[in-house]
Amino acid sequence: MLSHSFATALPNFVSPWRVEAWPDAQIKLLNPDFQLDDAALWQLLKQEGHAQAYAGHQFGQFVPMLGDGRAVLLGDIATPDGTKEVHVKGSGPTPYSRRGDGKAQLGPVLREYLMSEFMHAVGIPTTRGLAVITTGETIARQTLQPGAVLLRVADSHLRVGTFQLAAIRGREHVLEVLRYSAQVLGVQADTDAALAEALLLRVMQLQATLVAQWMRIGFVHGVMNTDNCSITGETLDYGPCAFIDRFDGNAVFSSIDQQGRYSFGNQPHIAAWNMVRLAECFVGILEVDALNELVQQFPQLYRNAWIKEMALVLGLEPSPEAEELLDDLLVLLQHHNPDYHSLMLKLRNNPESADQWLQPWIQRWQALDPDRDMMRQHMPNWIPRNHIVEQVIQAALRQDWDVVREHLGYARDPFNAPVAKAPENPAPYVTYCGT
Repeated sequence: MLSHSFATALPNFVSPWRVEAWPDAQIKLLNPDFQLDDAALWQLLKQEGHAQAYAGHQFGQFVPMLGDGRAVLLGDIATPDGTKEVHVKGSGPTPYSRRGDGKAQLGPVLREYLMSEFMHAVGIPTTRGLAVITTGETIARQTLQPGAVLLRVADSHLRVGTFQLAAIRGREHVLEVLRYSAQVLGVQADTDAALAEALLLRVMQLQATLVAQWMRIGFVHGVMNTDNCSITGETLDYGPCAFIDRFDGNAVFSSIDQQGRYSFGNQPHIAAWNMVRLAECFVGILEVDALNELVQQFPQLYRNAWIKEMALVLGLEPSPEAEELLDDLLVLLQHHNPDYHSLMLKLRNNPESADQWLQPWIQRWQALDPDRDMMRQHMPNWIPRNHIVEQVIQAALRQDWDVVREHLGYARDPFNAPVAKAPENPAPYVTYCGT
């Protein structure tokens, strides 16, 4: 039997629910890291789970009730990395579906599986794919595709939106979520006020570090709504995500982000905004002035994390000289818009081959004696470039699972994989929240 730590601790934030039956379910991918065989997986899916309830800001607009409209939290399982929650995405309608069908297409499901395996491999906190299962249905979104579900694992599916729903319901509900969240994160304090302060600081640090890691690798999440902002600092929900080819702070790949709210360069600012929304939930437990002082720390937390992450990529120890160098590099990247990943590999392998505009900066950088081994550990050869992700999806749609598994192998070992080269003439890339 599964345990249900989330539902047991927060019964007012779940509805009991089961995964619906599918006409022709077939396991297409099963992650070997979690040591489940097919029989154990099918048994897992038969268990009663729960659909979570939460609120959230979606593209800046507050929605007082969202919840798992296409997912079921099955419960907790033991893994080699400790106890994890298992969540099923695309499992059918739930009490929170808001007239949707609750289902998912194979393409977006596969994108999340591939992306999350890569993020895990490069050391960025993330939910992970446990399995991809096709359902035997055909699902209509922008196109017709086979139906599929993703089983994913996470330390927790607590999110800022969980606190926001609690805040609507009242102080006792906020305290309920606060105490459970503190238990999940290992945060302790003697009073509720001190606990709220300690938890907020912890989540701010986790989010600052996470977004700095995204920026270091060139990742665009695409939909940083508060209901997708994890309390545990894991990358949560890979809907319209993508990677930049050319460095562009305004890069947007989501079909619905018409205003660029979640553009590549705006991600640190949105993370700060989300942390203010979390802080608002603690009004009445902490004084407003105290909460303001806390959230004003986020920009510096982010900058410290960004300097640390970028210094690692460039083989440098944090120092005033390195900090100045990083700031100058950012200005150059924003002005010249080079292929970001290719440039980082040139710096690692052959800096003399970089464009002339960068050579004066390279001379200053080399004077700091960069550690090439450190660089090799923090910028992989292979990243899931957008055209590669599309190749993988198209291979799956034509049932060429050998190609899918080949690229999953690269995603799982990107430091030793072949270099992922940029396309010569990349077409505009658009992604959809298809899960």
